[in-house]
Amino acid sequence: MNNNPLDLILFLGSGITFESNLPKIGDITNSIIHDSWNIEEAKSLFSRNICYPSTFNYVSEIQPFLKYLKSFTDEYFISRKGKQSNYEDLFYLLDQLIDEQTGSYNNPILKCFIEKIQNDYLSIINIPFDYHLRFFIDIQEFIRYVIYDRLNHDFIPQKMDLIKKLSFEEHIQKIDIFTLNHDLLIEELLGGINQGQKVIFSDGFALLDKEIRFFDSNIYDDNQKVRLFKLHGSINWFLFNNVNNNIMPQVGIPGEYLKGKKYYRSSEKNSWEIKYPLFLVGTNNKIIDYEIGIHRELDIKLYQSLKKHDLMVMSGYGWNDIGINNRIVDWIKSSNKKRIFLLYEDPENEIKNKSNFMELFYDIFLKRGQLVTIGKWLKDVTIEELLKEINKNL
Repeated sequence: MNNNPLDLILFLGSGITFESNLPKIGDITNSIIHDSWNIEEAKSLFSRNICYPSTFNYVSEIQPFLKYLKSFTDEYFISRKGKQSNYEDLFYLLDQLIDEQTGSYNNPILKCFIEKIQNDYLSIINIPFDYHLRFFIDIQEFIRYVIYDRLNHDFIPQKMDLIKKLSFEEHIQKIDIFTLNHDLLIEELLGGINQGQKVIFSDGFALLDKEIRFFDSNIYDDNQKVRLFKLHGSINWFLFNNVNNNIMPQVGIPGEYLKGKKYYRSSEKNSWEIKYPLFLVGTNNKIIDYEIGIHRELDIKLYQSLKKHDLMVMSGYGWNDIGINNRIVDWIKSSNKKRIFLLYEDPENEIKNKSNFMELFYDIFLKRGQLVTIGKWLKDVTIEELLKEINKNL
């Protein structure tokens, strides 16, 4: 074995969570469409206080309208990809409808679609045109609420031990963990009280207030061996508004004492309004989201980490995020030394055949030796097997 210290990126998607019994994307989609929910509670948690007319009288129409939209998205995705649409697709469609209503982006085709929606559905329930924008925004908030509710439970990490073993492996000098997951499984695995020896890691948050850990990207610049970056946000990240000072809202993780609270007075000078959980939903709209706020800072950290590393271990990611795909492919193309070790049981089927993007690149990178297939999921690979493959392909 090569005894030179290794620096690597561990890139993780939702596929690593299946053994821990988290709801899958289809489960959450069905829950959004069909389950009974207190929609007013959803609006209370996620309300952006946007100055558009309230659609209080129309909240009962949110789920029927989502079913109506899904009939369009299902027809499209079944014909294109052979599968039904999910809540990410619906959220992106709503994002486009909102952009059309606000004039944020010009898309002539959407005008025709909105007219069809008006004629087919909205006119039946008599929602005035001036209320359409708020109605679409409320539906997005409802989707966020259901995602938050379904993931906000004490799930126990199952068959994710390789992540922890890599963190303790003496031949690995640095490990940057990037995940697109909103859940808290990785944090629990690394630092949970019931998970044995804890891994000391940096997540970009520091205790700057008695009950709140605020985000500061400079925290990542310390010498921690393990760093965790959640590119799509997290169910325990909240937006905090300081009502005493005219400063920009900050992203923080509230302590146990603040759970369920809307306000917190930490000192005479600082009173915090606890807003909504902060995580990304949708598909192509995330390309724009990556340019804003905390997600912009995390995107910069991804770029910096890719520049420093030649090795990436990947599992559970379906290669369906265009923004992320472009960054990773640019990284692979930048040097023949770049390697991705794929922890997938059948990578050709799970990546090449399911991602229109990687259908273009998979065989090229595989032939160059820049994609290395292990033939097992993360849950089934031993650290000895992985290190052997890494050393063999350096």
